[in-house]
Amino acid sequence: MQYEVINPLSQNHVDIFFHQDYEGGYGWFFPKGKTANVGLGVVPSKTNHLLKLMDVFSMPWSGQKNYAA
Repeated sequence: MQYEVINPLSQNHVDIFFHQDYEGGYGWFFPKGKTANVGLGVVPSKTNHLLKLMDVFSMPWSGQKNYAA
């Protein structure tokens, strides 16, 4: 699951996030100039929790979401 957000600090490096809640997966922040892709992936058996996990993970960028992809 991924959102496109406004790149808040004009960040020009990729961030990868690992956490025990992202079982078999990871979170990411991929800058694309003025915007960035913020997303989260988990193993298929955990996708029923993905929306809730994504809401928590994307909270720092929540006011800047353009769309879900």
